[in-house]
Amino acid sequence: MVQRVSPSTLIVVDGVCSVGCEEIDFSSWGLDVVLTASQKALGVPPGLSLLLVSSRAMNVFHERSSPETSYFASWKKWLPIMQAYESRKPMYFATPPVQLIYALNTSLKQILQRPLASRFSDHKKASSMVKDFVEKRLGLKTIPNTREESANGMTAVWIPEGIKLPDLLPKIAAKQVVFAGGLHKEIASKFQG
Repeated sequence: MVQRVSPSTLIVVDGVCSVGCEEIDFSSWGLDVVLTASQKALGVPPGLSLLLVSSRAMNVFHERSSPETSYFASWKKWLPIMQAYESRKPMYFATPPVQLIYALNTSLKQILQRPLASRFSDHKKASSMVKDFVEKRLGLKTIPNTREESANGMTAVWIPEGIKLPDLLPKIAAKQVVFAGGLHKEIASKFQG
């Protein structure tokens, strides 16, 4: 729909909770940028920002007239570095997190040792088990309206009215479940009582 209504609009996907555990068909879906981080389904410690960028998005970047406002996330600064690495030539902009890059390489090798469809299926099963536990054993309601709308890499729940998050989190932790509470500003206080 976006491409039909506004063909020049770039389609950017925040894939932090999906890259590595859900199918993302970059080319056939017409995506321009998929962003992710190392700490979710890729199984690497936090600290890496990863992107896949279409040639269309790169053209928009090269033709931009406004200056970049970022320093360490500047494509203008990083693209020559990436091109040099691809050519096996040393180049420096900022010290890369070498250990995280080795960890990413190891993780990607492990991920690609079996068909991705099997991996995605396993993540869906694990996600279903977590959501069943949250709904049936903890008695909490998940935020998505249906399981089909929910991510396999994240389970978001409503905190019942009248319950304060600081009171609830230790009880959940006692059941060997770790929740990160109150992360969505617009609704964090609404359901903390």
